[in-house]
Order: sequence, then C-alpha cells, then structure tokens
Amino acid sequence: MFDPFSYGLSVRSLLMIPYRILHKDCLPLALPLFIHLPNLKERFFKGCVYRGVHMTYEVLLVYQMAMETPGTVLQTRSFSSTSINRCVA
Repeated sequence: MFDPFSYGLSVRSLLMIPYRILHKDCLPLALPLFIHLPNLKERFFKGCVYRGVHMTYEVLLVYQMAMETPGTVLQTRSFSSTSINRCVA
C-alpha cells in the first residue's frame, strides 16, 4: 500500500500524487487527506463551481439509474476538472 507520510510528505504533497496511482486505490490518499483537511484552509472555496468529465454513454446510464435509486452512492474514479467558469469545466 502507498503511504505518502512514510516519505515525509506534507498534506499538500498528497494533492500532487500521480493520478494513475489513485485510479487503482484512492483510500491511501482519502484518509490522510480527511484527517489533515483543516491544514488546507487557504485552499477552501465556497461558491458555485462546474465540473466537466468525459464518460461513455453506458457509464452515463449508470449515473441516471443511481439518481433514480434513493440511498445510492457513486464513486467517481475518472479525473474531472472543476472551475468557476462553466465554459472551462
């Protein structure tokens, strides 16, 4: 398992881990990130943002079914951008 703190990395370094590592297993990043979230206050943003993502029609159907099923939780493993500008996202 990848342990970023075994290399002496800071919580900010967690945001720079190559995405191909996280695509296979995101839990080694998620737990330390949630624990150290207060240390990232200067990166917080409160407001309206837009997110863009590329996905197949089949994957889009899964999202549609999830929206129609109460209590469903989806985990997105694909990279998606976030922007305050809808045209950029």
